Amino acid sequence: MSTTQSEKAPPPSGEPSMIGRVIRSTIGGALAAIVGVATVIVVGMFAWDAVVGVRGPIIAGIVGALLSGLLRGLGDWSARCLAGVVGEVVGGFFAVAAAEQSAPGSTDWAVRGGLIGAALAVPFAVVAAGAAGFVLALVRPRA
Repeated sequence: MSTTQSEKAPPPSGEPSMIGRVIRSTIGGALAAIVGVATVIVVGMFAWDAVVGVRGPIIAGIVGALLSGLLRGLGDWSARCLAGVVGEVVGGFFAVAAAEQSAPGSTDWAVRGGLIGAALAVPFAVVAAGAAGFVLALVRPRA
């Protein structure tokens, strides 16, 4: 017995939808943002001088870019990387800036800085990935 495809169903396509690709890029950027903030927090707990000033956001941006580049299958590579860098630089900055409210390198700083950094990194990463994903989807040549 053979099965046939319905006449009303569109033919299967190898390329996923634009919205699906943008959503996957956003998820990848948000994951990279969270991991980058966690990296800054862990490094800051053991060696506060390593994350003071501009070094914290730079470490977060590098980790975010590397991780988002390694996450295959989650949307467009360039949208993920842009989101990882933007979200991480913002999150790393605010995680380090949380030392103004609590003792640098302490557990209180780790909790407060991690929450503040992640709370700001993820929305920035989502906006950056969404914008870049839509631009890439509009510019990409059609088959």
